[in-house]
Amino acid sequence: MDVRNDDGYVLKKEGNCIFGKKVMVINDLINLRQSLHQHPELSGQEHATAARISEYFKHLNNCQVDPNIGGHGVVITFDSRKDGLHLAFRCELDALPIHEVNEISYRSRANGISHKCGHDGHMAIITGLGMWLNDNLPPTGKVSLIYQPAEEIGIGARAMLEDPNWIIEPDEVYALHNLPGYPMHQILYFPGQITPTVLSMAIRLKGITSHASEPQKGNNPTIAISKIALEVDKLNNINKSDPTYRLITPVHMYIGTKDYGISPGSGEIHFTMRTHDQLNMDILVSDITDIIELKCQNHGLDHSITYSDFFPSVENNNTCLEKLNRACTTLNYSIFKLDQPLPFGEDFGFIARKYKGILFGLGSGVETPPLHHETYDFPDKLIETGINIFKSIITSSLKK
Repeated sequence: MDVRNDDGYVLKKEGNCIFGKKVMVINDLINLRQSLHQHPELSGQEHATAARISEYFKHLNNCQVDPNIGGHGVVITFDSRKDGLHLAFRCELDALPIHEVNEISYRSRANGISHKCGHDGHMAIITGLGMWLNDNLPPTGKVSLIYQPAEEIGIGARAMLEDPNWIIEPDEVYALHNLPGYPMHQILYFPGQITPTVLSMAIRLKGITSHASEPQKGNNPTIAISKIALEVDKLNNINKSDPTYRLITPVHMYIGTKDYGISPGSGEIHFTMRTHDQLNMDILVSDITDIIELKCQNHGLDHSITYSDFFPSVENNNTCLEKLNRACTTLNYSIFKLDQPLPFGEDFGFIARKYKGILFGLGSGVETPPLHHETYDFPDKLIETGINIFKSIITSSLKK
């Protein structure tokens, strides 16, 4: 016997999926999510994941599939061929270099790699939205679905936007991220800037090796690295309500090797930095650089600095936020304004800088382990909630 949801769509298991009819296949999407969870791929290596998504949509009748954008990115477009808004909805393809410890039937089969940020669930939501769009082509305008690679390292969105094969120009772009620690299904928003500007830097110091019994004949960078760490820590201002908020986290330190006869002549220290905006990030980088140059000069060390994992802040658009609020009212979903912006970086910021857009949160349970935790797993019950929010935004925006 079929089970129907409040919208009258049938919930069916995979294998009974009928793409050409009005069917919302929640169980099929759960199976997809769990299969994606079993076969995770790291940032920039999402070939099989992207191929799986493309294959899903090649069987549908009412969409255009554009693969290999910005690497392994995929864009699916449903076009009414009538004037109207062009809406886009974005999700992420990549997993994390974290070993799966959960004893679940769909446990990751990739050693040391797993979906610990919920991107498998985000993909299932967007795929479910696409299945609905195939049976409910918008009467006006267009809808594009963006499957973005390499979000975790901050290069995927920019790579897609800069690719000559990026041919869509949406009027509005929407994205969600599941948020553990909040009630299941609750919609979470913050007006204006919802994520920080994030940048990582690697400092490499070069001295001179020597025998461990005669360290004075070399130049060991250990003391300089320690002083850099201590001085940089003093630059922190973790008050998020302060416009000059800055958080510097040491994420990696390396000095020498496990060879007890050698006093090392090289070392590294890496930081991830967070500020409210690019101006304050530039000031922070300058402040840290001054510390590095002074300590290296005092200790007679050469140094080099490289930067990576840049995430511009996401600035939420008021029009898109109003549509999100209306969707929650229509669906009778709980919506909650966050007390402060989210702490993590999101390269959706590249998209939000070019187009009107919004990133919002979807509560994934008060007791759910935090993102990037080894025991985290995306709650499948969120899939339908995410689809319904996006459906409501589409139906209210694209009318006859």
